[in-house]
Amino acid sequence: MLRKLFVVFLVVLAMAVGLSLFLPSRYTVERSREIAATPGSIFPHLVNLRAWPAWDPMHQQDPTIRSTYGDGPSGAVGSWERWSVAGGSGGRRVFTAVESPRRLALDLAFDQDASIAEMVLLLEPGEGSTRVTCRLSGEVGRAPIARWGGLLMDARVGDYYEAGLSNLAQAVSQGPPQVK
Repeated sequence: MLRKLFVVFLVVLAMAVGLSLFLPSRYTVERSREIAATPGSIFPHLVNLRAWPAWDPMHQQDPTIRSTYGDGPSGAVGSWERWSVAGGSGGRRVFTAVESPRRLALDLAFDQDASIAEMVLLLEPGEGSTRVTCRLSGEVGRAPIARWGGLLMDARVGDYYEAGLSNLAQAVSQGPPQVK
């Protein structure tokens, strides 16, 4: 009986590894929200990393986060934030493209993960509002477990980005960003 279970386990494992070869090596998570403001009113909340704690769920969920900022003027390509939390983990984000007031791109990396994800924030003006889209994409690599994990990325972080856009709408409704 034990031998049969072992054989079944090996067959299932081989199938999972084999199927992973056909899974995508990239993931994309995208969320959008209409915000009752112009792109020019929203963009200052995005382009100034010191304004992110007012709306980014990461800063609200963990009060132990400590951030440092640098490399050039705020809002320019190369601007960065490095954060750490109690317990030693952390990460960084670096602006890679700034197209005011329509598009902001940045690289996002976490200390415990060697990969770098790209986040793009798009602002599309409409009648009395702006559609803000947050898109996160990255490579998961060739490892079978990582490819299966890539399929779950939307479920893992989608709610986080929805909360961020909701918080951003609230921050924008309170006026220009208040930074420390």
